[in-house]
Amino acid sequence: AVAKREGASILDLGRAHGAQLQLLAPFRCKLYFEDAHELVQDLSGDAEEDPPRLRRWLDQWTASGPGSIDVVLAWDFLNYLEAPLFAAFVAHLRPLLRPGALIYFLVYTQRDMPALPMHYKAVGTDRLAYRADGAARRPSPRLSQMELKRRLGGFGVVKSVLLRSGIQEYLLKL
Repeated sequence: AVAKREGASILDLGRAHGAQLQLLAPFRCKLYFEDAHELVQDLSGDAEEDPPRLRRWLDQWTASGPGSIDVVLAWDFLNYLEAPLFAAFVAHLRPLLRPGALIYFLVYTQRDMPALPMHYKAVGTDRLAYRADGAARRPSPRLSQMELKRRLGGFGVVKSVLLRSGIQEYLLKL
């Protein structure tokens, strides 16, 4: 509904796809893509090296300006950030969000997840297509709703659905 408001700004943390552009084009939204796949591939798990990598990635964002974003399509990206990086990401994101902004986020509930974030694209208004880069897996953080609320302080759960794939879908509101 927010995306349908003319002039809404959407930040997509996945790769740019013509499907997203085609789906949202009639609504005259501002759409920013900030490819989180590049960042996740660069993260090493080193507590000293990773924060500067995250900062460099965030500093390159085109989606800027306080209170400029209405919707964030985070997909499964936040599953790949250790708690300190998650906090740094949220601290950078929060000032960019308008009051009432929405975040769409997918949480892995199974023991493992793809080694890299999946690639998502809209297939109509009610379906997503997704694919992984290879078959490699890694442990999943299995973030609970309580942990998510703690890490995303100030956001409330609007909707939560457990999908057949073992992924918990969240729509959060500031």
